[in-house]
Amino acid sequence: MGDDWVYIWSARVLADTGHVVYAGWATAIVGWQLYLGAVFIKIFGFSFTAVRASIVLLSLISAALLHRIFLRLGLGDWNASIATLSVVLSSVFLPLATTFMSDVPGLFAVLVCLYCCLRAVPEQSPAATIAWLAAAALSNDVLGTARQICWLGALVLVPSAAWCVRRRRGVPVAAAALWLLSIAFVAGCMHWFSRQPYAVHEDFLLRYHRGQLEQAHVLTLTALLLVLPVLSAYLFKLRTSRGVVGYAAALAGAATGCGLLLLDPSGYNQAHALAVPFLGDLPLAVRLVLVGSAFACLFRFAAGLRSVLGDPDEPPAFLRGLPGALPARTLVLLFGPFTCAYMLLVVTRESLWPRYIVPVLPIFLFFLIWVYIGDAPRRRLPILSAVIAAVLACEAVANTHDVFARQAAYAAAANRVLAAGVPRSQLEGGFELDGWAQVQMTGYVNEPHILVPAGAYKPRNLSGPPGCHGWFLDWTPSIQPRFTLSDVPSSCYPPAPFPPQRYRTWCPPHDRAVFISAIPAAVAAGKPTPGAPPDEVPSNPADLSPPAIP
Repeated sequence: MGDDWVYIWSARVLADTGHVVYAGWATAIVGWQLYLGAVFIKIFGFSFTAVRASIVLLSLISAALLHRIFLRLGLGDWNASIATLSVVLSSVFLPLATTFMSDVPGLFAVLVCLYCCLRAVPEQSPAATIAWLAAAALSNDVLGTARQICWLGALVLVPSAAWCVRRRRGVPVAAAALWLLSIAFVAGCMHWFSRQPYAVHEDFLLRYHRGQLEQAHVLTLTALLLVLPVLSAYLFKLRTSRGVVGYAAALAGAATGCGLLLLDPSGYNQAHALAVPFLGDLPLAVRLVLVGSAFACLFRFAAGLRSVLGDPDEPPAFLRGLPGALPARTLVLLFGPFTCAYMLLVVTRESLWPRYIVPVLPIFLFFLIWVYIGDAPRRRLPILSAVIAAVLACEAVANTHDVFARQAAYAAAANRVLAAGVPRSQLEGGFELDGWAQVQMTGYVNEPHILVPAGAYKPRNLSGPPGCHGWFLDWTPSIQPRFTLSDVPSSCYPPAPFPPQRYRTWCPPHDRAVFISAIPAAVAAGKPTPGAPPDEVPSNPADLSPPAIP
C-alpha cells in the first residue's frame, strides 16, 4: 500500500536480525516506527496486517490526543469532536491509518509536542513550565525520528512556546539548552542516516519550478476539502453578518474559486483523486457550486480575522473566564512560526502529496473555529458541519476499501500468472508488488539518490515502445518482464492467455478489472520490434523461456 512495503521490509529485517536496514526507496528515517512494527511482528508473527495494526493502534491514540488538545484550546466538546473527526475520518488520514506509512507516526510526534507546549504556557510555576518544555522537546527528538520534518516541533514549536513565557525565571536558559540539545540530536541522527547503506537522501529546500506551483495549487484545494466540515459553518456566519465586508469577501472568494476551477479544471480533480475519486464525473455546475462555496467561506474567514485579533493581549472571547486561557497573541506566536516553517519545507519538495497537509490540519481547524465563534463563547458549529463530516467519512471509508480492493486484485492477478509457472522476475505487477519483489530478490531498490555504497545505482535501458512500461521499472532491475498488469487493456502489448482479474469497488465505476498483457519475446530481449503481432506470444505460458538476466 503506497510506500509502506519498504517500511514493512525494514521492520521485518529488524525483527529478524535486530539491525535497522534500509532498502533504497524511502527518504524518511522511520526510526522508532520500525521498532513498533518489529514488536508487533514478534508478538503476532509476520504479516502485512500485523505490521499495519501497529499504526491502527497509534491512530486511535492520536485521535484521543487530538481531541484533548482541542479541548485544552477551549473549543468545547461539540466543536472539538467535529474538528477531531474532520481529521481522523478524512479521506487522506483514514487510508494512512490502515497502512505502515510514516505520516501517522509523524502526526503523533507533532501532537505530543503540541500538547506539552499547551501545558507549559499556562503553568504559573517556572519549574512546571520547564518540565513541560523539556517533555515537549525530548519527546519530539525521539518521536521525530519517524519523519524528519516533524523535528520542527523541537526546533520551532518549543522555542515559540518558550518565547511566550520568557519572563519566567530559568525558562530562557532551559529553552536554549533544550534547543541546542535538539539541534545536536537532529544533526547526529542525520549524520548517522547519511552513512547508512541504501538510505535515500533528498536535497534541502529544492528550487522552485512550475510543477511545484501546480502541486501547491492542488495542495490548497485538498486542504479546503479536508476542512470543509468546519469551513461550511461560515455560510451561517454570512447569513448573520450585517456588514458589507462579509458579503464582499464571500463574493470575491466565490469568483476566485470558480475562476480557478474553470482555468484549471484538472487541478481540482487531481487534488481529490484520493479524496473523491468520482468527483470528475459530477456536472460542472455542481463542481462550481462546491468550489465556489468553499472559497467564499475561506474569504469570509479571512475577513473575520481582524475582529478576533482586535486586542491581541486578551484571550479570545470564547476563552475568557477559563483557567489558563491563552491571549490571542500567544496563540498566534505559538502556532504561526511552526506552520510557516512546515509549509515552507513542504512546498519546496520535488513532489507534493495531499497527505503532507495532515500535521498542520489541526492548526487550520482551530483558527477556523476560533474566528467562527468570535464573541459568542457558546456558539457551536451547525448541524451541517456534522453532516458534511459524516458524508466525507463515509466516502473515506469507501475509498479506503477500494484502495485495498484494487491491491488485492493486483495480487490475485499476479498469483494467477505465477501459478502458471512464470517466474516472478518475468512479471511487471505495478509499483507495490514490484517493489516488494525487488527487495526480496536483491535487498534494495535501484534508486539514483543512493550515496552509500557508491555505484549502487545502475541506469537501466528499457526495451519496448516508449511509455509502454510502468514508471517504476527503472527501480526494479531484477524484473525482466514478459507479462505486465494494468488497470486498462494495454495499447502496446497483446492480451495474455489469462482472463482479467475482476473486482468491485464501492465508489463508481463499481465493476473494474486488472488486465494481463503479454510482452513479445523479442521486445523482452531488447530487440526493436514494437507493434509485434499477437501470434508472437505463446498461447501456453509454460512455453516461455526465461530471458537472460544481466
